[in-house]
Amino acid sequence: MSCKSGANAVVALVNKSTSSGARSSSMRRESRRNDEKSALLLHNNSRRNRSSLAKPGSGHDLKMQQPLRQEGRRLPGDHHLLLQMQQQQQQQQGDFQKGTFSSRGPQSSRKRPSTEAAGPIVLRESKDHVIVSLKQKPEQLTTKVVIMQEQSTAAASKEAQSIARMHEILESKDREIASLRDQLAHLKTDMVVLKEKSVAAKSWSDWSTATTTIPTGSYKDDDTAPSPKILEYATSAVKEATNSFAKTFIQKMIQIPDLNNRKTLEDRIRKESGDVLLSSENHSKFLVQAFICRRLYEGFENESFNIESCMSWDVDQQQYTQACFNQFQLYRRNTNTVSILINNEPHDNFLRQFCFQKFQAIVDEHTELLLFGNTQHSAKINRHERHPCTEFYQSFCKPAVAVWLVHRLAFSFDCPARIFRARKGQAFQASFMTSVVPWTMQDEEDASSSSSTTSVVGVMVLPGFRVSKSIIETQVYLEHNHT
Repeated sequence: MSCKSGANAVVALVNKSTSSGARSSSMRRESRRNDEKSALLLHNNSRRNRSSLAKPGSGHDLKMQQPLRQEGRRLPGDHHLLLQMQQQQQQQQGDFQKGTFSSRGPQSSRKRPSTEAAGPIVLRESKDHVIVSLKQKPEQLTTKVVIMQEQSTAAASKEAQSIARMHEILESKDREIASLRDQLAHLKTDMVVLKEKSVAAKSWSDWSTATTTIPTGSYKDDDTAPSPKILEYATSAVKEATNSFAKTFIQKMIQIPDLNNRKTLEDRIRKESGDVLLSSENHSKFLVQAFICRRLYEGFENESFNIESCMSWDVDQQQYTQACFNQFQLYRRNTNTVSILINNEPHDNFLRQFCFQKFQAIVDEHTELLLFGNTQHSAKINRHERHPCTEFYQSFCKPAVAVWLVHRLAFSFDCPARIFRARKGQAFQASFMTSVVPWTMQDEEDASSSSSTTSVVGVMVLPGFRVSKSIIETQVYLEHNHT
């Protein structure tokens, strides 16, 4: 009995649970339907609100402003959530009317940048422009290419004209430089001639009191001290070396390919010699010899040939004369001295600077360019201070060393030997001068029988010297004037 009653109780409990579950399910379905109706109502209200906002001043916006919930009244079910959504929508509508509406929510009141709306329009216009450019006709593109090519050709032509104009200007400047160099060479020549005339005129009165012979026994001729006889030997060596170098110089002149350049150099030498009237074409070699010796002996009166780096100051006279004679003795073997120079072996700085200066006095850059077509000799001397190892420079070193030795020997005397130069147009004096062209007996008889013929100095080839009362004659080329 008890079991039966327990079973009935269980069945009753199950039925009760089932009925309560059915009621709960029915309530949920009803709540869902209410939610759907509320959502539909909210959607319709939103549409009516948007249409009313498009027409400001309508009566619908006043109805929307009425509160949906009365004071102290509670809505059934989940209608309080609907009330909150409606309040948020009303707030958004108010922000939209004030111009502060933002899709980010009621917290954001910043305006959107204007570029957000303009961006798509700009991109669309750029895209359209590209499409239009790509759709251009081939003829238009070809026209643009032709125009660009014409502009490029015009620019290239203008640049070529500018370059040609620049070359013309440079050539003109080169011609002006060459002309100025020639003028400078002529001025130097005139200066040398005037200087020689001045020196010769100043010293001529002293020579009139000198004897014509070298007295024996006045000096020791045993090479232990300077003497006029040793000086005479030294000047003879200068004459021999000068003749040899003059031949080499003339050969180089003949080899100049341009006849105008050769004539320019010949005219320069002839003008420096004073436009001597030559009695034979073969005598032009004496003008070259005179040109070389004139440059080598220039500045002989100075103790250092006016080379600043070789000047001596506050030196005892006796010590200086002894030092000069020692240098003469050391380098008097001309052949060995020239080898030392050409091989650039250690040697006296005065001798090295003397050779550099005199070579450039005879063969300046313009003359070297005419003779060799380049300036290698001058470049090696000026840049490296070394003697050029060429046959031409070796031929030059022989007379240069010989003149330097005469200078050292001249200043070895207690009273230095004085140099004598004959000037052009001076009357020939047999006691002080000798002609480089030997006269025959017939020439002497013709000259003595004709009183209308006079001999004057045409050009000095080698200078003379005077030591005390001893004289070494000067070598001259004579002109014969018929009056």
